[in-house]
Amino acid sequence: MLAALATDPLPEVKAGRFVNRGRTMRFDARQQWGLVRLSLLRGVRAVYDRVERAQERVARARQRAARRAERGDARIAILRRRLAEAEAREDRLIGRE
Repeated sequence: MLAALATDPLPEVKAGRFVNRGRTMRFDARQQWGLVRLSLLRGVRAVYDRVERAQERVARARQRAARRAERGDARIAILRRRLAEAEAREDRLIGRE
């Protein structure tokens, strides 16, 4: 993220006058990360990625289940209609109209 007054962004980036802005955190371009802090950042990122993938899997599974339910509902409706038609034919044959 550059300063709003920057007319030419490339020299600003090269000079380090910008702020990294991620989804979950911000830090200066010249931020010094120690071994512990960098390891912690990597660990947090790994957990974040796993949680995100799990949420995506759950969402896809729900979508698949909803599609299966819709197909199942359509199949049940078709079977009920066929049953009603067969019962109507049977009633006509027997004379129960």
